[in-house]
Amino acid sequence: MIDLLLKRPEAEVVAAIDAISAVIAARMDEGSALMLGLMPAAVQWATPDERTKLHALRLELPSYGEAAVAARARILARRASLKRKVSQ
Repeated sequence: MIDLLLKRPEAEVVAAIDAISAVIAARMDEGSALMLGLMPAAVQWATPDERTKLHALRLELPSYGEAAVAARARILARRASLKRKVSQ
């Protein structure tokens, strides 16, 4: 429960990832065609600090398992709510 209070909102984390990715994409666009051929992946254009930040940000995002559990809980809550409305 406490770790949920310390986490940043998912939208904020995604925005930070997008901002770093935009800097990396701009660096790629400035690179020569030869360099793009040698280093086609965007992560290869990231500085070690940017890679570390991206890794830390991605760890803040929910895993697929966590997202599935949260989705199932929302579905069950919605179904229970609908059942209560129908029975009234």
